[in-house]
Amino acid sequence: MHRCAHHQIGSVAHITVAFGLEDWTTLRRRLRHLPAIAVLAAGLTALATVPAQAATATVAPSAPFTAAEGDFYAPPATLPTHNGDVIRHQNSRVITDPLTNSAPPATAQRIMYRSTDTHGVPIAVTGTVFSPTTAWQGPGKRPLVSYAVGTQGQGDQCAPSHLFNQGLEYETLFISQLLAKGAAVVVTDYEGLGTPGVHTYMNR
Repeated sequence: MHRCAHHQIGSVAHITVAFGLEDWTTLRRRLRHLPAIAVLAAGLTALATVPAQAATATVAPSAPFTAAEGDFYAPPATLPTHNGDVIRHQNSRVITDPLTNSAPPATAQRIMYRSTDTHGVPIAVTGTVFSPTTAWQGPGKRPLVSYAVGTQGQGDQCAPSHLFNQGLEYETLFISQLLAKGAAVVVTDYEGLGTPGVHTYMNR
């Protein structure tokens, strides 16, 4: 069985905050600015109580795609016009702890959306949208946090949206803390993870 290498450095990094998540139209606007490769780090006041994460490295087994999952990750022949346009979405069961099958305080949707690669060529990228079941505890409208996970591995089965279903995504701990505060979260799978092509990890 292929194993997905997990490595994370530093504290809560790779975060950009955008306010005003109200519907799929708002999500599409946010996805336009969510690259397939990385999301730049930014401060988030709501995460002040999240403890720093030390540099760690673990290896976790990951089950291959089921037939239904494989169909979801196959892009259509024709992509929509604009970056961020949602191609398809479906309910996704997220497991926080594989031993207890516990779930985060949110509902989740696996999504496929249009993006572009490093050469500006349109591609399909997958990811996960978390809608919290608790009210936003901060000021203003509920924020949407674009969360870019650390190293996942090169195999398609290492896509975060797939690992979430198995309780193997190590970032779920931190995402759950955001959800508990009432923030919505979207997590990209990056280019070539789950979808066709090669993941661009460490490209220069």
